[in-house]
Amino acid sequence: MSIGRFRFGATGWWLLAIIAAAFAARVSLTYSAVFGHDTIRFVENDAWYHMRLVDATVRHFPARLWFDPYAVHPTGEPIDAGPFFDWIVAGTALALGMGSPSPNLVDSVGAYVPPVLGALLCLPVYVLGREFFSRRAGLWAALIIAVVPAQTLIRSELGYTDHHCAETLLSTTALMWIVLALDRSRAWRSRLLFSAAAGVTLGCYLLTWSGGSLFVLVIASAGVANLVLQRLRGSPAADDLQLLSPAFIVAIAMVMPWIGTRPYFGYHVAMLTLGVVSLLAIHAWGIVSARFSRDRLAYGVGIIAAVLMGLALAFLARGNVSGLGEQVRRLLPWGRVAYVREALPLLQSELRYPIPLWNEFGPSLLLAIAGGFCLAGSRIEPRRGLLLLIWTCVLLAATVAQVRFTYYLGVNIALLAGYAADALLRAVEFRRRQLRVIAAVVALAVIASPLAARMKAERHKPSNFSDDWYDALQWLNTRTPEPFSDPDAYYRTDFTLDGNPRTSTSTYGVLAWWDYGYFIVRVGRRVPVTNPRQTHVARVARFLLAQDPPEAESLADDVGARYVVVDAMLQSRIQAGSFRTNGFFGAVAIAAGREPTDFCEEFDASGEGTLEQGPRLYCYPDYYRAMAVRLYAFGGRAVVPSSVTAISWADGSSGHSKRLVGQRTFATLEEASRFVGSQPSKRWRIASSDPLTSCVPLEALPGYRQVFRSIGQQPTSAGEPGPSFVQIYERSVSSVGQREP
Repeated sequence: MSIGRFRFGATGWWLLAIIAAAFAARVSLTYSAVFGHDTIRFVENDAWYHMRLVDATVRHFPARLWFDPYAVHPTGEPIDAGPFFDWIVAGTALALGMGSPSPNLVDSVGAYVPPVLGALLCLPVYVLGREFFSRRAGLWAALIIAVVPAQTLIRSELGYTDHHCAETLLSTTALMWIVLALDRSRAWRSRLLFSAAAGVTLGCYLLTWSGGSLFVLVIASAGVANLVLQRLRGSPAADDLQLLSPAFIVAIAMVMPWIGTRPYFGYHVAMLTLGVVSLLAIHAWGIVSARFSRDRLAYGVGIIAAVLMGLALAFLARGNVSGLGEQVRRLLPWGRVAYVREALPLLQSELRYPIPLWNEFGPSLLLAIAGGFCLAGSRIEPRRGLLLLIWTCVLLAATVAQVRFTYYLGVNIALLAGYAADALLRAVEFRRRQLRVIAAVVALAVIASPLAARMKAERHKPSNFSDDWYDALQWLNTRTPEPFSDPDAYYRTDFTLDGNPRTSTSTYGVLAWWDYGYFIVRVGRRVPVTNPRQTHVARVARFLLAQDPPEAESLADDVGARYVVVDAMLQSRIQAGSFRTNGFFGAVAIAAGREPTDFCEEFDASGEGTLEQGPRLYCYPDYYRAMAVRLYAFGGRAVVPSSVTAISWADGSSGHSKRLVGQRTFATLEEASRFVGSQPSKRWRIASSDPLTSCVPLEALPGYRQVFRSIGQQPTSAGEPGPSFVQIYERSVSSVGQREP
């Protein structure tokens, strides 16, 4: 076994042990959540949709869906995810199942592919660490990427069946081959083979992620920067052009057959082509400018002019390339604050505390910072140092823009931290070998301590796909009409963007909050009104918050909803026994253009004679009048409160915006309203401290029939059984246009 100068010996055994530890960590964290049920439960929303794509791909391999009528009601959506990750899962399942895998085998393969890919990431990280720094630094880097519970690990956990784990592995491996190809100490034939391998890996990467052009930019920028630097130094750099260009050309050949399926494949080919042209142009300009008397000055001025011209052309063309501007805006850190946590800018996310990225990487972050300072004074080969610098800076900027990119940045953190760990251990002179071993063990314990804490926290964490949801979706699958005229539509892969009028337009939709859209597609085999891409999410949010039943009916008709699914997470706060968490209600309010504080607020209740000290949630009448709460908490029935409470507040302290200073209880809403209206202070409002107990009367909702409720029930504040965790309602409205199931 060899990669470059790697020979299987003591280093090989260490690397195998690290890969095994990485696999074990990724499996053990979520094993009970994935396999602790009668069915396999995936741990993330997008995983369910990838498995929906795998279902169809297994049936028609290697054909894969590019347009899915099941994605959203009524017309479906094109699929942005590349096919390569789904080919990995489907191809492995077909191979293990000898061409006819069972559904359980397909799900098992889908669950195990991410930890396998995540563990294999240790190999290119080791090689890069060895090539950039030293063999021991490479081993430390591989160990860090194996055990630090950052997004790089989380997105390769068992059951996290999304393409992110393949992105990280393929992009890192492509850079590994490029670094090996640019090593002038190797034979030219080997370097060409490494360049071809880089092209193949880069092509696979671009067939995995729609935003893969970002990594092409990293490689091309490093190549161009190195050509410029070498020319200004008077050193030959033609081999950079001769080795990077073939890699780009191979990747172009792999992506080109798919260029007509989705626009981003065109962006990939354009970026690869631009990379080749830029390398050729920079090299040619170096030859031409050498003829001038002041050749270096002429060369530099020409490069600056070319860069400015390129920026000007890009600015002028920014609105003429469909979808490209949106891809660029995803990387800007000053965009609107989103309600999807992974899309938040770093400094607006929870990862900014106590210092940015500390909660993501822990002690490894400090080691990486130290490694960056050490790198400035090291003797790393200039071309490699430039590549590492550009790679790290681009990914750091992307992470500042959106925290989702930490799963890419984790590789750079591991490399720099591995370099620092090796340098620190080398700097300390130990006379006895035992002391060196003890120091290494202590360093390992410090680095791995966040993983131990995470494993303890995750040990008994339940799956986000509960038994209640599974039962609800099984009911949808077996007790509701097929949404298409073709009963086999779920497995078809021949849909086009224009669609087939007979089968690609669903006859009705299932309305639920966007987090559950892919559950509905894959398990329920029905068509959601919104999904995790947030298609139609504003209209769904307005329905869930609608205060007036006729308004709600109009909104439901607008989105074509025949069934409405509500669950406990649509509350502002969920309490079930000792379990308490915030629900989705705040996100629903933001999606509808409202403020969460229009419906519920927290008050500091300390000193009010209550057993509950600290922050206490109170909800206002608009919360209880919202369709989401009327259906979930009260089953659409009429409600007459036994009493009505009014509260008053003052400006708070101790980190709370408001402090509860008084409350009065009345027999009716009219009495409470008269009291509040008569107070000179405007700091009185009618409210309830129980999300399941309304503070205002509610009339019954006409036209909604409860057709399913789960066995699990949320306990009330008195400890009695309350509403079922998941409920399904059928709208008995003729405009839906469907026969009774």
